[in-house]
Amino acid sequence: VNTPFLWKKPASLFEAATTIGALIGGATAADLSALAAYARAFGVAYQIHDDITDWEQSRTIELDLQDTHHSQKEYLFEMAKEFVGEAVDSLRPLKSSEAKQNLIQLAERVDRRAIHQI
Repeated sequence: VNTPFLWKKPASLFEAATTIGALIGGATAADLSALAAYARAFGVAYQIHDDITDWEQSRTIELDLQDTHHSQKEYLFEMAKEFVGEAVDSLRPLKSSEAKQNLIQLAERVDRRAIHQI
């Protein structure tokens, strides 16, 4: 998915916070890589949902949606869902743990919020 620059900014902040926390917690290089990928994808999904909320309040977001039959809102929700899936998939290399489950639930919560807004 082509990610607009503005959506990368929060993803970078999420990635930095996740990486710092993982380094302090003694994560391996493989864990760091998985967590950074999760944070980037989650950050984009989160920002898309935040933009949708802003859009619903002000209707100022303009998108070029050529070649799609979806409304702008449906298109954005579908894009966010792809990033949520990418975030969850990026955690596969991590061993099963409560922390991993919490990260998966956090990503899925963003996606469930979207489902209720359609």
